[in-house]
Amino acid sequence: SIAAASVLAKEHRDSAMRRLDASFPWYEFGANKGYPSPTHRSALQMVGPSAIHRVSWGWVADLPWAWSPTTPQPALPGLG
Repeated sequence: SIAAASVLAKEHRDSAMRRLDASFPWYEFGANKGYPSPTHRSALQMVGPSAIHRVSWGWVADLPWAWSPTTPQPALPGLG
């Protein structure tokens, strides 16, 4: 059923976000699963979107793209 597929897809995405939290701790993916919490938005303002962010979202599209595959993202004080 569509409802079951939706639940499985959300569980899969949440699990992936928890794994990504170790690589991108300043965005707090483990806690917010990619939704725009205040800390997540602050990290986006300070660091910019990562390679995994959907820059098509309106509030992300206007941010400077601060990440590249050859430049590691900085650790932010208090965020990881």
